[in-house]
Amino acid sequence: MGCSRVNPYVYLDARYEKVRNNGSVIDMAVLVAIGVSDSGKRQILGASVALSEQEAHWRDFLRQLQERNLHGVKLFISDAHEGLKAAPRLVAWAEENPVEGFAFFLFPDDHWRRIRTSNVLERVNKEIRRRTRVATLFPNEDSCLRLVSAVLMEISEEWETGRTYLKM
Repeated sequence: MGCSRVNPYVYLDARYEKVRNNGSVIDMAVLVAIGVSDSGKRQILGASVALSEQEAHWRDFLRQLQERNLHGVKLFISDAHEGLKAAPRLVAWAEENPVEGFAFFLFPDDHWRRIRTSNVLERVNKEIRRRTRVATLFPNEDSCLRLVSAVLMEISEEWETGRTYLKM
């Protein structure tokens, strides 16, 4: 998993896994970043296990990706988890920020179908869930990250040798 190429599109998402932490079992966020390179291939950019999806954890994760040479990002694609839960606030935001809500229209129209949703992340999360369901509880953060990373590396290898995701 790496970020050595230009990645115009970056998908971000998180899912939760049960992890033993300081003697307690807690739900920890597994942060995942997927890029679409300038060659049009998907690749896993990175993963991290954090206490939550709070801003500080995302900021650290994105800083780590940047330190590993993530560059050329033109669009971040992600579900607005908290915003969707509070639908009245989402509507107000959309009315006040129409351009940001439809940012994908600024990109080539043959890319719209792929970049207007985070479906690629949902499929990756489904595969992670299928593989982590067997563990049910991780003894620590590192064991969770090892299994998730192994799954993501398999997916990334398939993508690198498979069909082009977008014609750039």
